[in-house]
Amino acid sequence: MGARQRPRPQPPTPSDGLTWQPWTLSAYPHADSLALPARRTRDSRNNIEQITLDNPAPGEYDIIIAGFAVAQGPQRFFVAYQWDTLEHFAWAYPSRADRLISGYRAPLRWETTLSDAPATLAFRHLADTEWTTLTDTLAPSEQVWWWTPPSSFAGPAILRLSAGNRHFLSDTIGISPVPVMRLALNCPDSIALSWPPVAGAEAYALYYLGDQYMTPLTTLADTLITLDKALYNYEYYSVAPVLYPGIEGPRSFSVDAREQAGACYVNNFLAYLLDSRTILQFDLSTTYGVSHIAFEKVENGAYIELFRDSPGASLTFSHTDEQPHQGINTYRARVDLHSGTQLYSDPINIYYTAGQPAVVFPNPASASESLQVIFGPDEISTFVLFDAQGRRLFTFVPSEELHTLHINPLSPGVYFYGVLAQKRWQGGQIVVY
Repeated sequence: MGARQRPRPQPPTPSDGLTWQPWTLSAYPHADSLALPARRTRDSRNNIEQITLDNPAPGEYDIIIAGFAVAQGPQRFFVAYQWDTLEHFAWAYPSRADRLISGYRAPLRWETTLSDAPATLAFRHLADTEWTTLTDTLAPSEQVWWWTPPSSFAGPAILRLSAGNRHFLSDTIGISPVPVMRLALNCPDSIALSWPPVAGAEAYALYYLGDQYMTPLTTLADTLITLDKALYNYEYYSVAPVLYPGIEGPRSFSVDAREQAGACYVNNFLAYLLDSRTILQFDLSTTYGVSHIAFEKVENGAYIELFRDSPGASLTFSHTDEQPHQGINTYRARVDLHSGTQLYSDPINIYYTAGQPAVVFPNPASASESLQVIFGPDEISTFVLFDAQGRRLFTFVPSEELHTLHINPLSPGVYFYGVLAQKRWQGGQIVVY
């Protein structure tokens, strides 16, 4: 006679009349008792209790709440519940509102009651049909997997976890590099914000800092925007690439519109001597609205143009003045806008001695004026002024390239000067009237 198979036990039902007590830990003051796992029993110590039911059968259940040693009542209480579904899966991160950075590691998180049979994780661009496998040995119970999106990837994407013949798709998420916004212009009446193009971006969403949060301002297709300060007088701005309608990539760091780094077109102007030439360098803050860049020099009391060029991709311009004149050379940079406006840098003076230890001017000089003496760079010099009888009137060792000598005590006449610089002697005469 064959052995009979025992029937599989069925889960309890409400009609069985069973009672489930809350999970309770032992409070007996002994190490062995305190280390015991929780067991179902009445809990008269805690005011928060938990009851669990495994695989409950359909039906109605009664929740019975009974107070213990209630000093004063009745007292209000609340019942909260939750359930886990068998073979359940839900993506937790990233969601549609989250944005991943290309080339940066990020956690992929989910909630599940799936078995630990190996699962496959994959992703694809929203416009593609082929999936790229990330791993095929994923244990769903781990509920997290770290992923670094490819540095070259930018656009809307979908994640997929496959367990057996079931596929769980994530929300559409945005993945892209972080744009780098800068303050391109900071003029008295307006500012300009710019950023490099982001691959895969259909447009760009501009944000400003409201009372507490970054707030959408506008959406544009260009990578530069000019804002009138009278209409948009906000302090902080940022930008995010729009990868798909309703899907954005990560936002840039915010830019402080009050900072001085974003000059009004003239970002930096530099002039310096190199041997017998003057090197001029100019940094433009943006090419937006610019028609020409020019370098100018003072000749005979007025500025003349030395060089002019149209802006291209570069924001840096340079020019060499091959023939600086002996004495003070004054230079400036000029920005010509399409509107006809011309903007200028601050002037820079270059002192040039043409190989001599010093240059003395003006000559002749009025007694009511000051005498200017330019000394050669990197030379330790001594300047001496004599009258016609050979009496020494002034002697000094200069501390700067340009020294101002007040000659108002001098009477009209001819005077003689000498400059001793590193064993070199230079002499000359000055007429004072």
